[in-house]
Amino acid sequence: MDWGVRFYTQEMENRQERWAVVVLVVMTLLAMGRLCTMDFTWRDDDETIHQNPRMNPPTLATVEYYWTHSHKELYVPVTYMAWAGLAAIAHIDPPDARGVALNPWVFHTANVLVHLINVLVVYTILKRVVKNPLAACAGALVFAVHPVQVEAVGWVSGMKDLLCEMFVLLGVWQYLVYAQEKKALLYWGAFACTAVGTLCKPTAVVTPLLLAMIDRWVVGRSWRDVARGVWPFVVVVLPCVVWTKIIQNSVARGPLWSRPLVAADALAFYMGKLVWPVGLAFDYGHTPEWVIGSGVLYWTWVFPVSAGVVLWVGRRRWPVVVGAGAVFVIGLLPVLGLMPFKYQSYSTTADHYLYPAMLGVAMAAAWVVRRWPGRVMTGAVAVLTVGMALGSAHQAGYWENDITLNRRRLEVNPKNYLAHYNLGIALEFEARAMKSEQVQDEAIGHFREAIRLKPDVVLARSSLASILLARGKVTEGEELLKEAVRYGEMLPAEERKSAAPAHYLLGLMLERQGRLGEAAAEYRRALLLQPGSKPIAAALEKALRTMNARPTTDPAHVEVQ
Repeated sequence: MDWGVRFYTQEMENRQERWAVVVLVVMTLLAMGRLCTMDFTWRDDDETIHQNPRMNPPTLATVEYYWTHSHKELYVPVTYMAWAGLAAIAHIDPPDARGVALNPWVFHTANVLVHLINVLVVYTILKRVVKNPLAACAGALVFAVHPVQVEAVGWVSGMKDLLCEMFVLLGVWQYLVYAQEKKALLYWGAFACTAVGTLCKPTAVVTPLLLAMIDRWVVGRSWRDVARGVWPFVVVVLPCVVWTKIIQNSVARGPLWSRPLVAADALAFYMGKLVWPVGLAFDYGHTPEWVIGSGVLYWTWVFPVSAGVVLWVGRRRWPVVVGAGAVFVIGLLPVLGLMPFKYQSYSTTADHYLYPAMLGVAMAAAWVVRRWPGRVMTGAVAVLTVGMALGSAHQAGYWENDITLNRRRLEVNPKNYLAHYNLGIALEFEARAMKSEQVQDEAIGHFREAIRLKPDVVLARSSLASILLARGKVTEGEELLKEAVRYGEMLPAEERKSAAPAHYLLGLMLERQGRLGEAAAEYRRALLLQPGSKPIAAALEKALRTMNARPTTDPAHVEVQ
């Protein structure tokens, strides 16, 4: 009789698990599947993938390069290996009108599939946390279809977040099995996954803290046993901490005293988006300067601090929830602003930063469903997850291309100069393809607005000048280029390369006027700012050849400083 009961119970659990997996796969694809057919963006995707000469086409030298060099202040060789593999099968010939020779659908589909793998690993973790397949499925659904997840999945460059989290989650799962069942082999599997995760994105350095919190509050081991289990993971992430500190050159924004309040404000912001995920965009303009200037940091800290106090008071009754809260905060720790990071010049907060922290949200959701089971809870979960999935599918539509993405960006943050510039670039591409002067006029309007909001946006001046010169407005175009050059000289050294197009366009204009010496001098300046540019080098060579070796007193032969 007991054997029959055990068999029936096990069979029920297996059936529930099979259906849970089916539900997770279907709901994830319904919420995120639309992203598979989206275009590349020019938000990092250009420099990392579709305009990256090392990816067009990739070779073994590409892989070797990224194992020995950082790029864009990140050392993420495993991510670049993944991109190189995808680029090898995504090649298209001929390139499109923008010079893109890669099929974006390959990269987007890969993102969706990695997210799906992460969803299933989260489900596996939650089964061990709450020991209930249905509750684990509910928690994993929140991770799978919450609208804040769309950015990490829809952004091709977000693969680094997805891959990093995949290895972190695999490490958490293996460590959890080790802590519960003392399987040493899985301990070292978790160790290896953590090491690989740091090579996907530096945010994996928080893994030892994640493991410690789960070990203490979910497994329930003593702090001494936790320390014994976790200290080797601290050792394995230390090299990543060191190389990231050396590579990145982030400028502190705001006074030191404000950093804890900026971090608390970011936590409050994320808590709000989790509860009410509307007005989502990839750039909120939530900079430390804005947070301090608006005064919100003086009261938003109340929300995360209050939540922390409640969890601490109830830590003996709700240890899993305490662990979930700790995982949520730790997942965000590198990007809360306690330490400065580069993206803070645009916003401290971004949806893709939430991706690692969503494991904590999933743990809390699974615990709630396990704590209060029944038809009412099942119905509530069904309604909420369907609503979130529909919200994600709608949010995914904004990632169709740069035009839809930057229009959305301006809906959320109308005074964003960079969104105006990027939308202007996208509209100019569209205008050329459609041969539409009306669309080009709209692009001009956005370039002018970007310049009005931030006069030292050198690239906006160069882009606007290019259009005006093509329309025969030489005087205004030349003035814009000269202003771009002047502002470029005032920029920090690492940003001066943005003035290269202005020098190049100024050279073209001078060359058409027959002022070859001055044109060659501008080409030289452009090459100093953007070494290796083939169009600039070709223009300089042509100008010098046309001049037919004029005397060295000619401006073209004067060394440019």
